[in-house]
Amino acid sequence: LIGTLETTRWKSFQALEIENALNLGRVTVGADVSADDAARIAQTGFRSVGINLEEDVLEEIKTQWDKLKEQQSRHGQSASPLPLACLRFAKLFEKFEDLVEVDVASEGDETSSDFAQASEGSSLSLEQIGGASEIAFDDLIADLADEAWSAARQKKIEGWPIDEDPELCSRFLNFIDPLVGVDSEGHMRLLAATQKGADATTNALRASFRRVRLLVPAGQDANPNASDGEPLLRLVHQALVDRWEPARRWFEWRKDYLTIEDQFRLNAKAWAVGGRKHVRASTTSIQQAAQVLLGNRINWSMRVLSEGESGSDTR
Repeated sequence: LIGTLETTRWKSFQALEIENALNLGRVTVGADVSADDAARIAQTGFRSVGINLEEDVLEEIKTQWDKLKEQQSRHGQSASPLPLACLRFAKLFEKFEDLVEVDVASEGDETSSDFAQASEGSSLSLEQIGGASEIAFDDLIADLADEAWSAARQKKIEGWPIDEDPELCSRFLNFIDPLVGVDSEGHMRLLAATQKGADATTNALRASFRRVRLLVPAGQDANPNASDGEPLLRLVHQALVDRWEPARRWFEWRKDYLTIEDQFRLNAKAWAVGGRKHVRASTTSIQQAAQVLLGNRINWSMRVLSEGESGSDTR
């Protein structure tokens, strides 16, 4: 069973033709949500505590969903807007959670329990929420990223590369490098990172980004070289790189390097399986290899190796 919300990954799995290798049939189920589904998710969540979202709010949610999907299609992005929508709904609920009254059961009453319920007749219109901007998905993640970066006591990044402040540049690279790569087709690939090996500043940034739900748990490390039960983290959505200005400009600046790095990773896997072929290395390839090794010397221990890779073979 293979599950993904990203079109590019679905196409990659399809191209592998795994069913042919296993002599099995393929059944494909489209599980991504529609604009109506997104509105229903918000409606159900708020209604569960007695708050009714009026029709103009639900229609605006659908409009914002379709707007983001159209933008993603225009820019060749394939990640589902669902995580962004849920971030927006969570922030919206935080803004209006004072409408919810919490009744605490009297002590000793075994038949009652704590529960939260909105005041009778509570409802929210688009005007009460603050207009369409309070539901927009696309700008939310950039605002949250700026908030998380500042909360970790980091100076605002004004441009890229950060030539005038090498220390700030280093802190940003230590944070973002282990979390983003590219695949063999040049598409952005979100990576799971382990806490192990991270410096104090990187851990503080990760804690700050987790608090605003931009970094989320991604299971436990299956890398045999990692500690048992090492928790993994990954970015909640590709939109953090697409929409947050420092990350977007970093990716544009770093993409060629990430492509080279991915090719070295694939070569290392092939050498581990079939042995290394003796080739005459060019000056360019030697320089590229040195660049990749220097970068990984800094953040290798924080990156999680792909399935089938081992630390010794890949290094």
